[in-house]
Amino acid sequence: FTTWSMIDYLIKTQPENFGKFVWAMKANMDKAGIPTGANLPDYFRVKFKEHFGFNYPEFEEAWRVWVKVAYKPGIPKEGDPNGPINPLGGGVIPPGG
Repeated sequence: FTTWSMIDYLIKTQPENFGKFVWAMKANMDKAGIPTGANLPDYFRVKFKEHFGFNYPEFEEAWRVWVKVAYKPGIPKEGDPNGPINPLGGGVIPPGG
């Protein structure tokens, strides 16, 4: 469930950047313009920082703060009219939002 909630965090806190990041990952081409997976770990790190503004350790720390608020134990998302709160600003995240 960790990976799913990390993607949920990115989509809910930076939806526009998430879409741009996905397209950037699909645009990993070689010199001939053919999609390639060459050097993928480094390419991923560069594009992640470029689109989300933090490296992986910084992302993990921000996600940990967010997930503790977004997934409050015992309170289903739809059952909490006041939450979850987006700790990065912007107020309440609507159900499914």
